[in-house]
Amino acid sequence: MKKQTGLKFWKRKAGYTIAEVLISTFLFSTFATSIYSLLTLSQIVNQTHDVQTRLSYGGLQTLRTINRELSQTSYTTDRLVITTDGNGNNVVRLQIPVDYDDDGDVTSSSLSKSIEWGAYDKLGNTAKGSGANPSGRWARYSVTNNQLQREVLDSMLSVVSGSSTVICNDVQTFTATQNGTSLTVSLTLQVSDLVGQSGKSRALSSTFSYQTTLRNAPT
Repeated sequence: MKKQTGLKFWKRKAGYTIAEVLISTFLFSTFATSIYSLLTLSQIVNQTHDVQTRLSYGGLQTLRTINRELSQTSYTTDRLVITTDGNGNNVVRLQIPVDYDDDGDVTSSSLSKSIEWGAYDKLGNTAKGSGANPSGRWARYSVTNNQLQREVLDSMLSVVSGSSTVICNDVQTFTATQNGTSLTVSLTLQVSDLVGQSGKSRALSSTFSYQTTLRNAPT
């Protein structure tokens, strides 16, 4: 017979102890929470980048578009009028030299050859074409319901039916400051989203400015 000693060795049975299960659960929860937080942060960053890109493109494109027309006006108050609406946004009303008779120039047919001032039906037009006679009309830029709009006014400053065009959405502020022959236009765009904010809205905004020279002298 084998001689037994007084020492007894405990032999572990298959399975896990409660302590091991709790530790494993804690580590897994911590890891899962970290992954979720990382994914959420990545989603916020990507969404913010997309929104800022859209704002930048919209703002810059808007200023380039309207300044092509603004730069053609004169610096005198009989061709460029800047006022302020009830919300603190500027309202810009202007006339530019127009080819009212489609003869390839912007002067009258009289012997004086004076410049014909007015506004085309559509932004970017360079001749009357099939549109109405632009002579004596005005173009007006103003903000309505967070939209920058261009309208055409007749010689009596009444809005021409069907002439309103939305230039840009999500407009928070629109200002125009004239200093002699220089005109600085500023535009602030703002949008809201709920991404990563636990249901709380966040506002993202960008401000853009563009300075142009009013290149046509009064006549």
